[in-house]
Amino acid sequence: MTQYDARPLTVGEILDRAISTYVRRCLPLFVILAITFVPVALIQLAALPGFTHMNDLFAQMNRLPPQDVADRNRLFGEAFRSFNFGAVFAMFVLGPVVLFPLSRNAVIAFTDAALDGVPTSIGAAYRVSFARWLPQIVTGVGYFVIFCVVAVMICLVLFVVIAVLAFAIGVRNSTAIGVTVIVLLIPSVAAMLLGFALINVAFELASISVALEEPNPVRAIGTGWRRAFDRALLRRTIGVAAAYLAVETLGMGALFAAGALLQSLAHVMVLQTIVSAIGQIFISGVLLVFMIVYARDVRLRREGLDLLHAASAPSPLP
Repeated sequence: MTQYDARPLTVGEILDRAISTYVRRCLPLFVILAITFVPVALIQLAALPGFTHMNDLFAQMNRLPPQDVADRNRLFGEAFRSFNFGAVFAMFVLGPVVLFPLSRNAVIAFTDAALDGVPTSIGAAYRVSFARWLPQIVTGVGYFVIFCVVAVMICLVLFVVIAVLAFAIGVRNSTAIGVTVIVLLIPSVAAMLLGFALINVAFELASISVALEEPNPVRAIGTGWRRAFDRALLRRTIGVAAAYLAVETLGMGALFAAGALLQSLAHVMVLQTIVSAIGQIFISGVLLVFMIVYARDVRLRREGLDLLHAASAPSPLP
């Protein structure tokens, strides 16, 4: 298969190329991601003692008799004081919103050059990354807002549908209402997960666009949305979204299971955090390279990337 095949890549081929690309460039990609993942992992280690102490305090609260209000309030106050708000803020805001977009840009720049067969360095990838750091942050925040709006709309629609059906069945028939809710929730949750996976594909395509093509985050957000929901490519986009969700779910599930097993055997929280950080770097790297390969294929189908590369290539004739 040539570098720019006229035939659209299947989801399996995209995943295969992503894994092979990541394996061949494993060390530099790992280093690029570790530059931002390691500080966040260290922050997690700083926050863990507080969480562990809180769990012990809540376990003590559960063992108290219901009438022992004084000790319950004392333990609750101690748990609140042990909560490291700075570390939690850094974990959930500083890392995903500020640091990870920087390494994301670098991975995109490095992988795109590697797929073109152009040698590049980690330093060069990060120099490109710094130039698009703020637009990448804005793009991420923009899609987070879209996620929240869609989630609220889905919940409202689902609530209205359940309320109407409950009224139609009869409020007193609690068994029928419960069965109806369960029957509606299963397909609704499946559709919601698929919808969020499609929006995530749109975000990934926008993120790749802002790193490589469009420095304006607003236009990049629109570009990602149009490419993800292109009618001609929608069926394949659904397959990519499902594959992304499956790899992420299985990978994170295996990572959680490995961490729990390690914790139960070694009883050392540091080892669990280290294993978790290494696993997250690998999974995040593979998924991002997967989306970069797909984004290039989408550009090839929608904007004629093959013609652009052919036009820029030197002529073989003297």
